[in-house]
Amino acid sequence: MPGQAPKKASDYIPYCEDQAMPYLAGAAKGGVAIQSVEVTADDANYEFSFAGEGLEPMADASYLVFVQNNTTAGGGTVANKTASGFDIAGLIAADVVSVLIVGRLSGQVG
Repeated sequence: MPGQAPKKASDYIPYCEDQAMPYLAGAAKGGVAIQSVEVTADDANYEFSFAGEGLEPMADASYLVFVQNNTTAGGGTVANKTASGFDIAGLIAADVVSVLIVGRLSGQVG
């Protein structure tokens, strides 16, 4: 929920409290990578390039992309996925968008 502090694992799991681990993080299975970045749209159709955003390219186009438009309601449809990037359509210039990518990186065995 917006405005609420995240729940601490150490408040609910005795082992985490004992070992002074307030938070836990998950990881994808072997061979799967997770990348994320926040971008600012310069047009209604943002051409997302992994290299341009400082991220690793994907092995192929079979990865997942999750888009959260932090500025306006709606907007942010993913199209034209390739190993080097994709398009995010339906934006307004200056929209701030959080992007989460899940899949296999170029050269990654899996």
